[in-house]
Amino acid sequence: MPFHSQIAFAALLAIATPSFAQTHFSGTVVDSTTGEPLHYATVSLIGRAIGTVTNIDGSFDLHIPASNLSDTLMISMIGYSRLKMPASTSVVNQTIRLKPQAFQLEEVVIVSVDEIFKKIKAHIENNYPVGTHYMEAFYREIKKHNDDYKSLLEAAVVIEDKGYNHLKTGEDAFVREIRGSSRFVNQYADFWQTHNLLRETLGLNAVRHPTAVPGVYGKFPYKLRGTSKLFDRPVYILASDTSNNEGWLRTIYVDTETYAIYRSEEQVVRRNITWQVDNRDSVHERIINGLSVFDFRPVNGKLYLNHIRHDVEAEYYHPVTKKIYQRFTIINELVVTDVHRDDRSIKQLAPIKNNALEQQVTPYNEKFWASYNAIRQTPVEVEVMNDLTKGTSLRDQFIRSGSESGNPSTRKKRRP
Repeated sequence: MPFHSQIAFAALLAIATPSFAQTHFSGTVVDSTTGEPLHYATVSLIGRAIGTVTNIDGSFDLHIPASNLSDTLMISMIGYSRLKMPASTSVVNQTIRLKPQAFQLEEVVIVSVDEIFKKIKAHIENNYPVGTHYMEAFYREIKKHNDDYKSLLEAAVVIEDKGYNHLKTGEDAFVREIRGSSRFVNQYADFWQTHNLLRETLGLNAVRHPTAVPGVYGKFPYKLRGTSKLFDRPVYILASDTSNNEGWLRTIYVDTETYAIYRSEEQVVRRNITWQVDNRDSVHERIINGLSVFDFRPVNGKLYLNHIRHDVEAEYYHPVTKKIYQRFTIINELVVTDVHRDDRSIKQLAPIKNNALEQQVTPYNEKFWASYNAIRQTPVEVEVMNDLTKGTSLRDQFIRSGSESGNPSTRKKRRP
């Protein structure tokens, strides 16, 4: 199975809302010509901050609040004609076929790449939200050692963002609930178990965080690869020059009129990203596979963060003998389910600390998670479930890890 297919789950819709107040909309988005599933297609309510993305199999699962049944659903994907339908006509297990959209380069005015980047920077505050706003979000973190999945962490969070007019100020996050399976401790991959990977994931939004590499503000060379369409708007497709970075290829999709970046995709193109581990001469780490995607969704004339996904597979090896000690994979996914400007949403919530989220697991709130739509809408892949539940159910692991939170010495740890 390809690396980026190792974990497949659809994203979610809303915060903890009882299911009786919603209409269930689910199905699969496919190419109308080939029948191939379309992953990371956006399924959303037009003009609302409510939506989801399809998983690697093209599947999605969305619960539409009763108050929004008069709205219009839109399914969109780069290179395809978007499809609209009344929210009131949504059904379960629906197959949605998007038509490939032929688009000629000469249909848009071609300007220089340098000019595109100048206009990207000049139009940031026109295209993205200015001022403090709050994002309800679901975060998932999965770790894999060699061929076995070892741990799962899920969190319901609120992210406070001071806006794209404050690019030097990072986001703050607040906890609704965090639950985790039995903790897995890796003797080599210390970074992945001591750092706050939610913050690292938010930092992948290169539009919001200008220090990302390769960046999206013109400091790194890009080439114009062509044009396409997204949200029925023409976009430039720009790709970074891999000869001038550390082996990551970034592709960005830029509106040809507003110069807004709708989407960014990064992938490892060379296996030469290598470094020494914890000053150990005998252990080096290299990234062998990697995929990073983030995109935005238009709401009331602005583009809000929609989805971030980051997959990295690394090898730990001896630099002289080339003996491979282990492979380690980390998968992070964040889906924004709603946005608003009501600061009351964080008044009673604790801020997320800088250490790893698995060290901040909250006592297991089964009632909360039973009514939290994200869980019904993001079933963990069978392979992951089988690995994680060998001997102990996930529910029992959630209860135990929650009762042991705040006391690391009592946490059950699994070592390779």
